[in-house]
Amino acid sequence: MWRNYLKEKGYELSHDMFVLAGVSLGLNQTTYPEWGKSLVNHIEISKKLHHIEEIILCDHMDCGAYKTFIPGLEAAKEHDLHLTNLAQAKKFLNEKFPELKVLTWIIHIDGKVEEIN
Repeated sequence: MWRNYLKEKGYELSHDMFVLAGVSLGLNQTTYPEWGKSLVNHIEISKKLHHIEEIILCDHMDCGAYKTFIPGLEAAKEHDLHLTNLAQAKKFLNEKFPELKVLTWIIHIDGKVEEIN
């Protein structure tokens, strides 16, 4: 479903994809610091090779990484944690790459995309 959303937004054939477990949480967590470094490296190479102008952080609900990093996470609290982590990740990326626009999205279980900008 999110691929249809990307197509509707005009990104279908014009994006680089980097998958990071938990996306925003994966960037923010400190257990595996190399995850954040890998994301930054990927963005740097995408800037150089493809002259990207935007970064889209796309979290999804019912996320296994969130459940792994936060044992006992209640579904009712997950959305708020996504919002918090996306805001923190966006702030970091805006500081690291001020020339790039950072968008944050949450994909819900029903496939709907919530744009958090």
